Amino acid sequence: MENIELETVRGDDDGWSFELLEDDESQSDLTGSRFDMWIKPKKGELIKLSTETGEITVNQNIVTVTISHDKTQQAKWEFATWDLQCTSQQGLIQTLAGGGFTLIHDVTEAE
Repeated sequence: MENIELETVRGDDDGWSFELLEDDESQSDLTGSRFDMWIKPKKGELIKLSTETGEITVNQNIVTVTISHDKTQQAKWEFATWDLQCTSQQGLIQTLAGGGFTLIHDVTEAE
């Protein structure tokens, strides 16, 4: 599992792309796979993102995760942990990446 530190500003629309390669550097076959990303603070609401709900998209071997402003807009926490899992067509589960997630608190508020 790759350890990656992510951050975003509270209340912003943001996203990240992950390129998935096999051990020999060839493109991974992601056909029919489901991806789920969870962001879990010690205190506060768990954020769930998925290909099932449209926040995660797959284009060949590039997995793009988008987090909309409404997911963090009211958050009080500043640090969480996260991970990204892939469930293959055959039902095999693999955690691909994870790490720390920093939520930078903004000063301005959208009206």
